[in-house]
Parts: sequence; C-alpha cells; structure tokens
Amino acid sequence: MVTGGESIDDVKIGLRTRLTKTVSESDVYLYAGITGDLDPNHVDEEYTRKTSLGHRVAHGTLILGYTSAASTRILQDFGVISRDELKAGRLAGVTKQELIDALYDFLLGLIPLKASAVLIIDEAQNLPLSVLEQIRILSNLETDKEKLLQIILVGQLNLQAQLRSPELRQLDQRVSIRYQLDALDGEGVAYYSAHRLTVAGGSGAVRFSTRAVEKIHRLSSGIPRLINLICDRALLAGFAERSNRISVAMVDAAADSLDVQST
Repeated sequence: MVTGGESIDDVKIGLRTRLTKTVSESDVYLYAGITGDLDPNHVDEEYTRKTSLGHRVAHGTLILGYTSAASTRILQDFGVISRDELKAGRLAGVTKQELIDALYDFLLGLIPLKASAVLIIDEAQNLPLSVLEQIRILSNLETDKEKLLQIILVGQLNLQAQLRSPELRQLDQRVSIRYQLDALDGEGVAYYSAHRLTVAGGSGAVRFSTRAVEKIHRLSSGIPRLINLICDRALLAGFAERSNRISVAMVDAAADSLDVQST
C-alpha cells in the first residue's frame, strides 16, 4: 500500500529519466483504490503537483467508461484536433489508423522540445475490451530509443483482476508499475482539503479548524470522495452562518445530512 504522493514520485522519476530499460520499458502505470472509492481528481492533482515539470509535460485526462472513439478523444485532449472540427464532421471519414498516425506525429514533435506526453485514463475498470485494445496499441508508439506516450490507468480494485484475464494479457504485460493506493491519513486529509480550497480560489478566505479536519478524517476514513462530500456540505453550513472558519459542529451537521457515520 502506498500514498498518492509516494507513487507519483516514481512516475516523476520516469518522466525525468525516460530510461528505456527501466520505467520507460512500457510506460504504463496502474493505480487502484484500496477502498474501491478512489477519487481520480486526487490522483490528477497529485500528479500535477508532484511532477513539477510545467510546460514540458503535455497531459490529457481521459474519462472513457464506454466510448469507442478513444483515439479521437485523446487527440482532442492533446489539442491536435479541435471540438469545432469534430462538430463540423471533418473527421467523419478518417480511419482509426490515420488518427493513430496523427497522434504519433504529435508525439514525435515533442522530442525536440524535450517534452513528455502523459495520458491519464480515469475509471479504467469500466472500459470495454475494444478500448483497452486501443490503449495497448497506443503503448506501442515509440522510436528506436524511447517510448513516446506514458499512460496512467486509474481505477478501482477490480481493474487489476480485469487486466489479468487472458484477453488482456498483452496489455497487462505492458504495465511497468502498479500501485494500490491506501486511504489518506490525518495529515493527508489536512493537505488534501487545503489544496482543494486553494484550487477553488478560497485559500486564506476560509479554513477548517484542526479539530474539524480530524473529524473529517474519522468520518471519511480517508476516502477522497467522502472528504469532498463532507467538506462541501460543511462549507455550505459556514456560508449560511457567515463564518470563514469551519468548525466541528458544522462538520457534524454535514455528516448528519449525508448520513455518514463515524468509523
């Protein structure tokens, strides 16, 4: 079991070094939530915070669940094609291979810029076999010296079992690093809630008391999605009371309204 920060540190090493005999052998990473309630926003925020590579990392977050147009969505996320082009139907006659070729050209264009491309795929346990096969093909994009695309699969625990199935053996063999993320500890909950406030533009304007954060940790058991729900409802309580300090009483009220029981 590891924390999001610890696992992202290893991904950061892979981005910086791009060693073809170590992390870049496959450049596919697997995240699975120990509770089955992993929040992909937590992984994505940790990833952005910890890589610290700024404009040298082009990354797209793909929420796929059921789509069959994976290549098109990936190209759109990386900015290779626009939404207007899709709406105008300009890609209607384009084949899957042509889309992959376009992505390959984009990835090759990053090399002289000393940039890396990372694809983060959310809710990967919901992907049909056809889309997972597309991901396997994308993991083959490379030059004679290095892999061109690093892929992060984010999903719930059953994702690991799915990848071990005979149909997905080839994709499973391409996963170079696997992580089963543990729930956040008390310190992690404090950082996570403060970080989400900062992202929302509320840093300094509102804060959770120390005891309130401790109570959120107990109520949520460190599961990010529950933390989000409790904090959101507690912030509403603070707004109603015109208070910029979120108290334990507000957290308790939030938990009661959500029917969340302390563990």
